[in-house]
Amino acid sequence: MLNDIFQVDWIFIDTIIILLLILLLVSVKIFKSTHRWRSSFSNAFLDRFHFAETQKFVGNKFVTIKKIQLIRDSSLKKQNDQNPVILILRTNHRRKLLRILSEGLGTNGFNIISSKIDIKNNPDDDKLEKTVTDELTTLISTIINWYKKKDPNINQNYIILNQSGLIIPYKAILEDARNKGIILINPKVNNINYKKFLNVYDNSINKNKFYIIFSKKGLLNFPNKNLKCLTTNIQYQKLTELKLLTIEKAKKSYKYYETIVLGMIIDVIKNNILKLKT
Repeated sequence: MLNDIFQVDWIFIDTIIILLLILLLVSVKIFKSTHRWRSSFSNAFLDRFHFAETQKFVGNKFVTIKKIQLIRDSSLKKQNDQNPVILILRTNHRRKLLRILSEGLGTNGFNIISSKIDIKNNPDDDKLEKTVTDELTTLISTIINWYKKKDPNINQNYIILNQSGLIIPYKAILEDARNKGIILINPKVNNINYKKFLNVYDNSINKNKFYIIFSKKGLLNFPNKNLKCLTTNIQYQKLTELKLLTIEKAKKSYKYYETIVLGMIIDVIKNNILKLKT
């Protein structure tokens, strides 16, 4: 009886040890995944300049932009000012990808203006869409002009890199004389976007200024439903000339493929958009 009291349940202890080891391994994997990239820029020459007059945007019905900052490499000022500004439209998601793209583009001689954007209701009605277009183009002009007052040498031309997934008036922006192109990253694909894609191709010049980058996979290892939807209907929708770039093994987060996305964007800008005669 006394021996039973002091008998150790080794099976229970082994189970606890195994569970602790599993938790440790999972924790290490999560830590490595979340700390693959620095929380700050590794390029010491990159400076940030925050937009200080967001009260200018109060009163908009549909479009709001906040958390605006200019990112530039102080050692490449001449090159920065020769190139168009890269205007990144983002949300709160995939901020690591945003940081990598901002640092990479800044290091390659571009002024980056990053801003968090929200468009309410994404209206399909023509009158409401005109309001959205007017608000968005006014915001873009206000932001670039504000930074230009601080530094008159900043290029007024711009390229939009839309990482937000929000639907924007592509055609109206492409027809802005200062816009040099639009690059979308994993956009939502629905009837509204189909219509806006088709509108882009009303002008033959626009088709060479408009690019879409997709990951082959969506969440987990499932196919990217937006890519599948677009490619399935691309012939029917007369979008055969759409400039579509796909990263075969990447998931929606682009985890482990961030530098490939960056390389694609730089290639599109330098070897396609900037070589257009507009």
